[in-house]
Amino acid sequence: MQTEKNAPHLNRLAQCSSPYLRQHAHNPVDWLPWGEEALSKARTEDKPLLLSLGYSTCHWCHVMAHESFEDVSVASVLNRGFVAVKIDREERPDLDNLYITACQLVRGHAGWPLTVLALPDGRPFFVATYMPKDSRPGRLGFLELLTHIEREWQTDRGEILEAAGEITLAVQDALRPERLEPISRADARSQAIAHLLRDLDQAHGGFGRAPKFPMPQKLLLLLSAAREGHERAREAVRITLDAMANGGIHDVLDGGFHRYSTDRAWKLPHFEKTLYDQALLLWVYAEAFDVLGDPRYQATALSTARFLLSKLRLQSGGLASGLDADSDGEEGRTYLWTMSELRAALRGPGLELATLLYGATDQGNVADEATGRPSGHNVLHRHVPLLTAAARLELTESDATHLLDAVHLALSQQRQTRPSPMRDDKQLADWNAMAAVALLRAGTLLKDASLTASATRIVQCLLESHRNLECRLTHCASDPLTGLGFLDDYAWVSLACLELFEVNGEERYRTLATSFASTMVKLFGDPSTGAFTLAAGDSPRLFAMPMSSVDGALPSGYSVAIHALERIATSTAHEELKKAAMRARGPMSRTLAAIPEEHVFALLD
Repeated sequence: MQTEKNAPHLNRLAQCSSPYLRQHAHNPVDWLPWGEEALSKARTEDKPLLLSLGYSTCHWCHVMAHESFEDVSVASVLNRGFVAVKIDREERPDLDNLYITACQLVRGHAGWPLTVLALPDGRPFFVATYMPKDSRPGRLGFLELLTHIEREWQTDRGEILEAAGEITLAVQDALRPERLEPISRADARSQAIAHLLRDLDQAHGGFGRAPKFPMPQKLLLLLSAAREGHERAREAVRITLDAMANGGIHDVLDGGFHRYSTDRAWKLPHFEKTLYDQALLLWVYAEAFDVLGDPRYQATALSTARFLLSKLRLQSGGLASGLDADSDGEEGRTYLWTMSELRAALRGPGLELATLLYGATDQGNVADEATGRPSGHNVLHRHVPLLTAAARLELTESDATHLLDAVHLALSQQRQTRPSPMRDDKQLADWNAMAAVALLRAGTLLKDASLTASATRIVQCLLESHRNLECRLTHCASDPLTGLGFLDDYAWVSLACLELFEVNGEERYRTLATSFASTMVKLFGDPSTGAFTLAAGDSPRLFAMPMSSVDGALPSGYSVAIHALERIATSTAHEELKKAAMRARGPMSRTLAAIPEEHVFALLD
C-alpha cells in the first residue's frame, strides 16, 4: 500500500485551505475539491462522480483513507473510471445535508465517512458510509463496488439513471417545506420534556443506548424545566452530567469532552474533540451549577473552558474546529494508558489510587471495539467514587483529593511527551459564535470576567474575519471573499451579538444582532412557506435545496434561527423579526408534533 510518507503523488487538494482535504493531498487518487471544475470534468469525460465526505478529526474517515484511498489498486480504478471529489462536511454543510439525507432515506442510517456515487450533475445513485476495501461476508467492498459501477456505466447505465432519479425525488420530497400553521409552543415544550424523560437512560444518563452522544441542547431544555421546579427533569440532568463527567468521554487531565461514547456508560469514547461539543457542554455545566448548585459542575465548566481557550485558540483570536481522534496513526493514543505506562508515571499511593479509582488492569479496562477482546489499554473513567477509593486506602477525603491532584499532574506531564493529535485549524463562523455565546453565559453564571473577555475577543474576531466585501458573513475565515455563509452562521452570530449586548450594554452589538437577523430572513427565508433553508437563495443551485429543522448532535440552524429571532424581537420590539420567527415555526410543525425532543433549541426561552 502506498502511504502519504512515501507517495510522490500530489493532487489538487494540496491547494485547498481545509485541513481535511489537505490530509488527502498525497493520495494516489486524483482528487478534486467540489466545484465547477470537478462537475465540468465529469460532464466532459462522461464519468460518474465519486464523492467522499468526511472531516479531519474523524477516526473512521482515517480508516477508509488508509485502506482504500492510499491504495494504488483502488486509485487506479478511481482515476480511470470516475471523477473523485473530496468534501469537508464541516466546510460544506449544504452538501453534507443533501447527501446525508439521501443516505438516511436509502440506508435508514447515516454517518461519516460518507461514500456517494453520483451522476455528473451531482444527483446520487448510490450512498453508503464506511466501506472496507475488499468485500466481506455480507458486506460489499469498495473496490468491488467501483469495478461493478465502472462496467455498468460503460455498458448499460439504465439502472443507475433510474436509481438517481428515485433518490433525487425522495430527497427533494423530504426537504420540501410545507406551509402549515404553527402548533402551540407551550404544548410542544411540555411534550418534548416528557419525551426526553421517557427516553432517559435511568442507569447511566443520556438518551437511548449506544453509541451515545451528549446532546447538550436536550439538557438545556431539561435545565430550564428544572429551574421552574420540575423535579424529574432536575434528576435527569443530575444523573447525566455526573455520568458524563465520571466517564471516559470526559478528559480529566486536559479538560473537555470527546465527541461520543461507544457504550451506554460513557466509558469508551471515540476520541475526537470538537469545538461545538466543548462550547455547548460548557454552557450546560455552567447552567447546571446555577440551577443545581453543585460545585463539581462549576469545576467541570471551568476545566472545559480552559481546554477550549488553551488548546483550540488560534492566533487570529478565533477558535479551531477540533482535535483529531488519532495520534501517531493510532486512535486514542494520547488518552489511553497501559499499566506499564501508569507504573512508569506513578509511584506508591498515587499508583494505588489511580489503579483503584480508574479500574486499571494489565488486561486493560476497555475491550477492543471491533473484536471485544481485552485491549491492554485503560481509559481514565471513574470506576469507583473517590470516597470509596479513599476508604479502601485508609485515606481521608482531603488527603485523597490532594493525592489525586498529584496523580493528574504526573499523568499530564507524561502525556505531554506523547505525539499530539492534529488540530483542525478551520475557523468556522457558526461554531465560534456558539463558543462566544457559551462563554458569555458561563462568564455571567460563574461570575468569571475572564470568560466574558474571551467571548468578546471571539465576537470581535468574527466581525473582522467573517464579513466579506459585501458585508455578508462567510462560513470559513480562510476563504473570506468567496466562502458561502450558511443559515447557522447568521443564526449563531446574531445570537452572539445579542448576548454580548446583554452582558456589556453596548448598543452597537444589539444593532449588529438585528442587522444579521434581518439579513438572515432575507437570504434564507422561503417567501412562500416561511421556512428557513440551509443555503442562501442566491447560492449556486444543487439538485435539491438543503434544509433541516431537526436537531442532530448539535442544534439545527433552523432552531437557532427561530430562537435568535424571538430573543432579538423581544429585545428590540422588532415586529418583522417576530413575524418571521412565527412564520418559520409553521413548516416545522409536522416534525415538531411527531418528535418534539428533536427541536428543543427552538423551545428554549
